[in-house]
Amino acid sequence: MRKEKHSKKKIEAVTFKHKLALVCAVIALSYAFYLNFPYYFFATHFKVQETRKNLQEVVPKEVSTAHPVASKSASFNIPILMYHYVEYVKDRRDRIRQSLDTEPIIFEAQIKTLVDDKFTFLTMSEVGEILNGKKLLPKKPVALTFDDGYRDFFTDAYPVLKKYHVKATAYVVPGFFDQPNYMLTSQVKILAKDQNIELGAHTMHHVYLKDMSTIFAEREILQSKYRLEDLIHKPVVSFAYPYGAIDNQAIELVRKAGFSSAVSTIGGIKIAENNRYFLYRLRSGNMIGQTLLNFISNPPFSPNP
Repeated sequence: MRKEKHSKKKIEAVTFKHKLALVCAVIALSYAFYLNFPYYFFATHFKVQETRKNLQEVVPKEVSTAHPVASKSASFNIPILMYHYVEYVKDRRDRIRQSLDTEPIIFEAQIKTLVDDKFTFLTMSEVGEILNGKKLLPKKPVALTFDDGYRDFFTDAYPVLKKYHVKATAYVVPGFFDQPNYMLTSQVKILAKDQNIELGAHTMHHVYLKDMSTIFAEREILQSKYRLEDLIHKPVVSFAYPYGAIDNQAIELVRKAGFSSAVSTIGGIKIAENNRYFLYRLRSGNMIGQTLLNFISNPPFSPNP
C-alpha cells in the first residue's frame, strides 16, 4: 500500500515538472515573439530594414543625407529656443518640473522681446528648407520648440503664440495623448489646423534612444511618425530626441525614417548640413529684454557643426 502511494506521488511529481517545463517554454516563446514582432510588423508593412553597422557612441562629424542643399559647407546662425513646461508650477516640491518650467508671464515677455526686435519666427520644417537651399535665411531668424506635448502648451503657451501671430514647433509623444498632464487628441487636432504650428515627433513613448536595441529604437521612431501623420493628415518631418540622448544609430534611423531635421539638447546656434540631425538649441530660462537678445545672438557656448 505504501509502495503504491509512493509511486503515485512520484508520478505526480514528474507530471508537475513536465507541466512546469511546458509553461516555461510557452512563456519563453511568447517573450521572443513579443521582442521580434515590432521588427516583422514594420519590415512587412513599411519595408524597414534593420541597420547592423558598427556604430560609434559619439556625435558624428558628418552625417550623410540624400536631401539637396545649396552648399554642404554653408552654415547659418539660427537660435532654436527649447521649452518644456509653460505654466505656474503648483507643487513647489517638484524640482524637476520647476527646472524645466518657464512661467507664462516670462514666456510672453520673451515673445514680445523677439517680436519687438523684428525677429522672423520659423518652424523646424522651414529650417530644413533653408538647409536644402529651398528657402532664404531671413535677417533675424529664430525658432521656438516645445518638447513632450504637455497640456500646458495648448492652455498656456499656444494663446500667447496666437496673440503675437508667431510660429512654433511642438514635439509630441503620440503614445501619451489623452493621459494626465499631456495634450488631448482633440487639442492636437486643433493645433494641426493652425498654419503657424508645426507638430514634430518625439518617439512613441518618450524613450531613451541612446544604446537602445535597433529593433525597439526603429519601432519608436517610425511609429511616432506614422501615428501622428495618420492623426493630423500632414507629413511629419521634424524630430526631437527624448532626453537629448543620441548616438550614431539613432541619427541614422531618424534619417532613414524620412525626417528632414532633428534637434538635440547641445547648446549653440550654428546649423549646417553636418549637424542637420542633431541641431543645437538654447535654453532661454528667465531671460527677457536685452539680456535675452544678447544671449541668443552670441551665446557663451556655440560649437562648430
